[in-house]
Amino acid sequence: MIRASAREFLARECPLKIVRQVETGRDSLPAALWKKLANLGWPGLLIPEEYGGSGGTVLDMVVVLEEAGRVLLPGPLIQTVVGAVAILWSGSEDLKRRLLPKIAGGESIVTLAVMETEAGGGAYFRVVRDGNGLRVTGSKIFVPDAAAAQYIVCTFKTGDGPDDVNLLLVETGAPGLTLRPLKAISGARLYEVAFNDVRVPAESMLGKLEDSWGSGVGRVLRYAVVAECAWMVGAAGRVFEMAVEYVKTRSQYGRPIAAFQSVQHQCADMAVDLRAAEYVTHYAGWKLGKYPDSSWEVSVARAWVNDACLRVASRACYLHGALGYSEEHDAQLYLRRIAGVASAFGGTRHHLEMVARGLLG
Repeated sequence: MIRASAREFLARECPLKIVRQVETGRDSLPAALWKKLANLGWPGLLIPEEYGGSGGTVLDMVVVLEEAGRVLLPGPLIQTVVGAVAILWSGSEDLKRRLLPKIAGGESIVTLAVMETEAGGGAYFRVVRDGNGLRVTGSKIFVPDAAAAQYIVCTFKTGDGPDDVNLLLVETGAPGLTLRPLKAISGARLYEVAFNDVRVPAESMLGKLEDSWGSGVGRVLRYAVVAECAWMVGAAGRVFEMAVEYVKTRSQYGRPIAAFQSVQHQCADMAVDLRAAEYVTHYAGWKLGKYPDSSWEVSVARAWVNDACLRVASRACYLHGALGYSEEHDAQLYLRRIAGVASAFGGTRHHLEMVARGLLG
């Protein structure tokens, strides 16, 4: 029921012409469309009903985001859903009751800031105590839809160890915070967010300053990874359908090119990639919903989905011939979007390493 209603809604409200308009315009998503998404309860999918949300499961999120991927839904849906989880798990009770109903109702948008220009160094993005509050300096890069968001959930180092990482919530309107748009081949709205002695209240710390990875950062990022896997599976599924429809009608030497064995083999390989990607994503989503620390299953999904969905999108463009790579055709939109999503929250190599570590104990 969730899938059917989401597909019907998005087919009606988010045709690809909106995706193209967003790519060439200034807004991340039409405000009217975001309001309709909020009325369906999507920003609050994982927020409990006591805080105004839908009280859904991780698999509910997976299904909705697969359908969002099919239409290349632009905007901050993934970031808002996952950002709400960060507040839910690690925020104070007052913060949850103040912000979560607004997020669920579509009034407030959240995004995630993870990457830094000196990732892993710990010196570039700093959070220190400042009287009764906190002071933030440095910058984050590749922050999606930062201009549309009211809040940014930032990761930051709390020490020199690899697991000394925590989360901080910052308002985008805070004095000293500036945004610089970045160009991306995917067409996504990415920004560099600079923090020049930005002061935030102590309650904006999602956890304690001395807490580390185990306090919730890893769980939040695992949710983000599964969410983006679901989005890619949906996008790859749709561009696969486009390719199959095309080879059935495109004729060469007096017959459809789908009659040629080499084309059939490529379509079969795409179907195998797609079904496997769907399976590992659903399994990771189910496991994450039952056991939030299921990092191995999440890395398995990410490692496979990244490459599999890129192969599907690349072959779909190839089967369309030169037409598939032209700006006028929709197939290239899917290839660019999937390539952009696949690079976030750890690439294939990183997650393969996580899988290997899990296998070797």
